[in-house]
Amino acid sequence: MLTIAAVLLVCLLIPAGVLLVCSSGEAEPFLDEHGRLLVGSLSEKVFVTINGVRQGMFIKSKDATNPVLLYLHGGMPDYFLTKRYPTGLEECFTVVWWEQRGSGISFNASIPPEMMTLEQMISDTLEMTNYLRRRFSQEKIYLMGHLGGTFIGIQGTCSFTEAKSYFEQLKAPLKGFYTFKHSAQSPLFEEPEKMQRILREDVLAGVNNLADAKEMV
Repeated sequence: MLTIAAVLLVCLLIPAGVLLVCSSGEAEPFLDEHGRLLVGSLSEKVFVTINGVRQGMFIKSKDATNPVLLYLHGGMPDYFLTKRYPTGLEECFTVVWWEQRGSGISFNASIPPEMMTLEQMISDTLEMTNYLRRRFSQEKIYLMGHLGGTFIGIQGTCSFTEAKSYFEQLKAPLKGFYTFKHSAQSPLFEEPEKMQRILREDVLAGVNNLADAKEMV
């Protein structure tokens, strides 16, 4: 556990200075064809206190009533990439690009190292989902994880055995696997069209018709 915590600490703190500069701007608003603010859209940079620590995020949506998607980065916040590599997620989600404690706009040199643990990251994630539920009046919050963010997201929900048992009781399909042939690291940025289709047609619909494998064993 100490090894995991140490790795997380290194991943979060080493690039903090660079990412703080990259993420320091404001979120650009969505405009309609006449250059006016798109009605119902949301584009903001906001800070909230999560478990005693001020943490920042960028929230983007062309329709703020859409389902909420919380993006868990892998130690390096990558919202700044969206300007050059647009993901299109804001078309069907209210996307929350959260920069977790110790990273990006949430960096604070006064955060003690003992507060940068896996357990703390999981607790922060749970509190963040509760904040988003209250703010957007939605019970379900979708999670998308990248690298280490995936591990944190899974630990913050349930184990595989618990998830398998839950789906069996509901007689709902277990999600399959999706292959991205042209992505070196992150299909969200490298193959956004395919990612959008999977999220729109499978994830939001609760099916796995586009998956390469239909069952997990």
